Amino acid sequence: MESQYPRKSHSNVPPLHHEPRRIRPPFDAGGYDLSGDQRAEEPSNEWRERRQQERVAALTEALDGVELGDHDRRIVAWLAGWDVPTVGTVASLFYRAREAGGQQRPSEGVRRGTAVQHEH
Repeated sequence: MESQYPRKSHSNVPPLHHEPRRIRPPFDAGGYDLSGDQRAEEPSNEWRERRQQERVAALTEALDGVELGDHDRRIVAWLAGWDVPTVGTVASLFYRAREAGGQQRPSEGVRRGTAVQHEH
C-alpha cells in the first residue's frame, strides 16, 4: 500500500521513555496524533478502515526496503489494530532496529545457520 506521506529519513529516533503519542516520528512531540480520530459525519466503518490504513502505512514506512511476505503483511495489519501507543512503540522499534542493524552482528547461531526453527 502506498503511503500518502512523503518518505523522510528518520535517523536517530531516540528510545522511548514514555508511551508515544504518535504513530510516526517524532513519536513524543506535542499532543496526541488526532489524524485517526473519527471525522464529523464519517460512518464508523469508514473511520475504522481509514484508521487501520494509516496505522498499516506508519508501520510499513518504518520497514521501508524490507521485503514483506504475506504472513508479514498479516502480522503488520494485526499490529495496526492496536492503540496509538502500541503502534507508535512498534514503529519506533522498527526505526531503531534499522539504525542499529549496521552496527551489530547477528548471534553466532544465526550467523552459522544453526538458529532453531519453530514449526507451526
